[in-house]
Amino acid sequence: MVTNLILTMMRLVTGGSFHSGQYLESQILKLFFNLGPRMCMLRCTRYAGCTAINFVKSHLYCELLNTTQQAILVDKEHYMYSEMSTWMIESDTCWPNPCSFGETCIITNKDLPVCVKIEGSDYLGCYKDDASRHLNHNITGSVHMSLAFCKQHCSGYRFCGMQVGFYCLCGNVLIESKYPKLPEAECDFDCNGEPGRKCGAHWKNSIYLGNKNIFYYD
Repeated sequence: MVTNLILTMMRLVTGGSFHSGQYLESQILKLFFNLGPRMCMLRCTRYAGCTAINFVKSHLYCELLNTTQQAILVDKEHYMYSEMSTWMIESDTCWPNPCSFGETCIITNKDLPVCVKIEGSDYLGCYKDDASRHLNHNITGSVHMSLAFCKQHCSGYRFCGMQVGFYCLCGNVLIESKYPKLPEAECDFDCNGEPGRKCGAHWKNSIYLGNKNIFYYD
């Protein structure tokens, strides 16, 4: 039963071309592990707003991307990149994707599409910051800032925080005595690359658990 379902899903996406040794610097919507390239592209069809993927074959690592005018294609060892437009995608209940940006299309047992926004349980809250920095490692900024982008950037750290919609900050310690938790309404900036997700404010961080297991080739 499970085997037949997987084979049916794999038939939904065929063909496709990859640019070996290239990586698209663009908005990262979701990260997945233990997926082959076709299953990675199938996940892309199910996630509204996904138009391309970055993939690492040796680690079965998959990034779902939303390409923009600011996206830049760069040479990067181990990676390969593919546009959804190069694939043949069989029409089904969830394709073309009927959902809104950031939602995942799921097919019910009655063959009906359901659009869901799956949120993780790793959000810790809105926290005060100052010039000394609550999370003071590996600070970067990006016009594509999203939770997936920041988690990838903070690989190896226990916590990641986002500020004013643009900055990503990494760290291993929360010092609530100096940097207390604030009301959620005070983190009122949306992430530049993920509309609808709160991304801190001026001297305030939206902090999430990090992911030490995220794979990333520098």
